[in-house]
Amino acid sequence: MIKKTKELILRLRGITTGAAQKIHTTAKKRLPLQHESKLKRLFGWVLYIGLLGFFGVLFTSIVVVGVFSIGLPDVRDFEKLAGVESTLILDREGGILYSIHGEENRKYVPITEISPFLQNATVAIEDDQFFEHSGFDIPGIVRAVWVNATSGKRQGGSTITQQLAKNAFFSSERTYTRKIRELIISVRLERAYDKKKILELYLNRIPYGGNAYGAELAAQIYFGKKAKELDLAESAVLASLPKAPTFYSPYGDYSHSTLDTEFTPSILEKRDIDSVADLNVDEYTIGLVGKKIQLNEDKSIYIPGRVDLVLQQMVKLDMITEEEKSVALKETHQIEFKRYRADIRAPHFVFYIRRLIEEKFGKEALEQGGLVVTTTIDPKLQDKAQQLVEDQVALNATNVGATNGALFSVDAKTGEVLAMVGSADYFNDEIDGQVNMVFGRKQPGSSFKPFVYAKAFLNRYAPATVLYDTYTDFGGGYKPDNFNGKFEGPMSIRRALGQSRNIPAIKAYFLAGQEDEILDFVEKLGISGIKARKPVGGFGPALAIGAGEVTMFDMVRAYVAFANTGLQKEIVPMLKVEDRNKKILYEWDPQKDIKEIEVIDPQVAYLINDVLSDESVKLGQRLTIPGHAVATKTGTSNKEIRKDVIRANNMWSFGYTPQIVTGVWTGNTDGKELALGAEAYSASTPIWQAFMKEALKDLPNEPFPSPAGITSVKVSKASGLLPGPDTPEDQIISDKFASFSVPTEVDTSFVHLAVNKTTKQISNPVCSSYNVETKLFQRHKDPIDTYGTWAVGVQRWVAKQRETDPNFPDFPPDGDPPIALEKNLPAINILTPSAFSTVDLGQTPVTVNVSAPRGVDKVEFYIDGSLHFVTTKYPFDGKIRITKFTPKGKKTLTSRAFDHDGCTAESNIEVMTTETTNTEEVPVNDTSEGEIAPSP
Repeated sequence: MIKKTKELILRLRGITTGAAQKIHTTAKKRLPLQHESKLKRLFGWVLYIGLLGFFGVLFTSIVVVGVFSIGLPDVRDFEKLAGVESTLILDREGGILYSIHGEENRKYVPITEISPFLQNATVAIEDDQFFEHSGFDIPGIVRAVWVNATSGKRQGGSTITQQLAKNAFFSSERTYTRKIRELIISVRLERAYDKKKILELYLNRIPYGGNAYGAELAAQIYFGKKAKELDLAESAVLASLPKAPTFYSPYGDYSHSTLDTEFTPSILEKRDIDSVADLNVDEYTIGLVGKKIQLNEDKSIYIPGRVDLVLQQMVKLDMITEEEKSVALKETHQIEFKRYRADIRAPHFVFYIRRLIEEKFGKEALEQGGLVVTTTIDPKLQDKAQQLVEDQVALNATNVGATNGALFSVDAKTGEVLAMVGSADYFNDEIDGQVNMVFGRKQPGSSFKPFVYAKAFLNRYAPATVLYDTYTDFGGGYKPDNFNGKFEGPMSIRRALGQSRNIPAIKAYFLAGQEDEILDFVEKLGISGIKARKPVGGFGPALAIGAGEVTMFDMVRAYVAFANTGLQKEIVPMLKVEDRNKKILYEWDPQKDIKEIEVIDPQVAYLINDVLSDESVKLGQRLTIPGHAVATKTGTSNKEIRKDVIRANNMWSFGYTPQIVTGVWTGNTDGKELALGAEAYSASTPIWQAFMKEALKDLPNEPFPSPAGITSVKVSKASGLLPGPDTPEDQIISDKFASFSVPTEVDTSFVHLAVNKTTKQISNPVCSSYNVETKLFQRHKDPIDTYGTWAVGVQRWVAKQRETDPNFPDFPPDGDPPIALEKNLPAINILTPSAFSTVDLGQTPVTVNVSAPRGVDKVEFYIDGSLHFVTTKYPFDGKIRITKFTPKGKKTLTSRAFDHDGCTAESNIEVMTTETTNTEEVPVNDTSEGEIAPSP
């Protein structure tokens, strides 16, 4: 090598010296003599520096190649090029969940036995410069480096030759050292084999997902034919897989492109969606095959797949025509993949693990690295969960039209995944069984409410805070109902959450700070993606009852934070990963690797736990586990089928102890509505309860721990505030409060007031106690009234209560007590007889002038304080009667008016009586005008 290097240097020296001499001669003819010496020196330095740089780079390259070539394998080792080792995925007890096979699942065929369509499609999408380069593509490498450096995304720049070199001879480690060695091997492969042989080796070795290694086996597994029989459409499908075999698997979650959000009629009215270009990138996912998505009865859009990209690239390279592309694309939508039932347990969990391994160590390590992956899955609980989901879904399909279900359970203390059932039957295409509904986005319904109330608790409200479950107009035409169509009036948050009432939850949305604050809060808990998917104009108050789409994975993770009294745990699906040489690539140690962060105040988390585990407010026994304190919440989301027609479409059950958190979903994968009456308590909760009984049967009862600061306080049942002087004893309760939300305000809901017995109206406080009784009243109102319309609903509810219960403790219809003003008082004057006149024996009429702003109740007439006559009729004139027994002389005539508040006014005059002047008999009673008092 040294000798060859010297020869090369001498040759280069001769070339450069000659070039320099030529340049010097030319310059000499053109320049004055005085510049000749300067020009010589300048050229000398330029050539000297250039030669130093050139030989420096050359020497460095030779050294680098020499060093990194040490120990490289022989590229002519054909067995090494074609070989592969199996990867095992195990449960936590060492049982095999899945074996990614090696050589027994590979069939090597020559390039002549592989469809030209597949050859071209592979070159088009993987390495369109394959037949031009010498093992590596410098522009491609530069482009990949630039993308990786500027966007943060990982883009490969490997050629087909490089991929073959990497798969055959190297591990999945991502280092510059490996990359350099890979480039050296790539060049050697190009020298050792022609392009057709390299493509043959590549197509026989590359993983196509599942257990399919090589084109021949992939063709058999997916299409039931040989590789040479593949048509253009089938070839485009296979060529699409190597980029991400697990992600694009025909049996996986993304066998077709997906729309990741549901567009209700109201959302579609606000957005003009005519094609995929009108969607946000986080609203859809590019899958293997494109899919036509029906948005409503009148509109659909097409979301392309990776197959579309392959065919378009083939058109670009003149491998096929536009017409051939169109025909093939249509055929890809009609392909029925042959069902390959591999020996696999917990398939959705396995594919989840495969994806994680692929992301962490690369797809080559997953498919060919001989890894042993020990997972956290509990085999007994996994089998129990699968059977429970299958059995309940069979009932649900008949009862309510729900054909699928899923379950996800984790260890609350460590975050380890104990069971994952992504669908009732992974191999059932009719229910889209390959879609893992643990990661599917659906509306959570009422199971989202605890997070809204938790945020309200952070704002100093508490389980004892009273909200009114009444008809309420929240503005913008939003007038929601409860699940049973009834309103129950005032109730504490404790009872409202336990009974899953919608109206109090929506009012709590405003106590919590509304949309932005709630979304920031739940993202901190681990529920991601809602904010990115919110519709134009936002969710509004409907967010409180589950309008935003979530995954079961995220919901369980958020409930884990509650179960741990505010500490969020990282979800852990793997315990250990070993390579083919038993070298540990990853190992999780619960003693030091448990990652937790406080995402919510411990006192608030405890209050939610206390409410959700309070059996006095639970909806039914299915939400309990005998012998265990367990917090539970169900949720049923609804879908607008057409205007004013709404049906359930997702049914959820979540429940947890400090040891285990489990979530269950039932419904239809495609979001199709369910039968009338479908709800979570009957469809999802039986799965949850049976699973938790099994999971907890050998664990002790562990109550939720109460953190420092939690205290019990006696409060008014009517408001959650401190009892006031008029609060009845039977309206005082004890409830729990965080240290920062202990009430300091006194309840003013109850008050004793004087009431007119006749009118039932509150008496004017400046008036007498005539016809008055003391009665207890209660003010009914929410703690806030954001729209100023909530009070209308409250009063409507109060009025309905009065209809059935006359003694209902509420203020009269005109509200608070009347203002005690003099202008509201009655007045009366005696018109006849005149003062100091003489009255005869017998009956004498008395006329008066009466006024009363609050209305005249009655007028009484007296002689010397003795009642003679009472009238309630307009014009309220009366009578007095003088008899022979009446003492003669000066008498006081009094008329007294009473208004409807019990207030009085008097008029007094003096009259004279004499000897008998009229001896005819007078009637004892005269009811034509009123009532004559009995004779004294």
